[in-house]
Amino acid sequence: MGAFGPDELDGIYGKEYYMKLFELENEGTYSFYAYENISTKKAQYMAGSFGISEYDIIGFLDLTVFNTGKKGLVFTEDELLINTDDLYERFYYRDIKKTDVITRGSGFFNHRVSCLVIYLQNGGWIEIGDNSIDAYGLSRTLENMKKEVTNNS
Repeated sequence: MGAFGPDELDGIYGKEYYMKLFELENEGTYSFYAYENISTKKAQYMAGSFGISEYDIIGFLDLTVFNTGKKGLVFTEDELLINTDDLYERFYYRDIKKTDVITRGSGFFNHRVSCLVIYLQNGGWIEIGDNSIDAYGLSRTLENMKKEVTNNS
């Protein structure tokens, strides 16, 4: 858990609160940016790749080694948009049935990877696996975003 002062979340509510909280607590190698800390260049690139406005983005997990913003997870008020080497998906938070973190692998050198699994209401699922992401933090964040959407609808 990252060290931050209690005042850093004062006056922030709802979905923006959960974005800022994940930004402050992110334990993964990849960088997460809450709404006000997303560079214009990254926001424009990700917005263009999904056909949304850059102003719709409230959080962004950059999944590139050099923080170029060309791959990642985009959080909007209502949706999660995923653009990785293996996935190009988008779904509404209300479509999340539940999230889980599983561990895969064991082989050579006991290499194990924590994976975030997002189970959808329609029976489908999405797996995001990489030791460089904070799978537990992402799981908590998505569950909180789902609650926010559910409570405000």
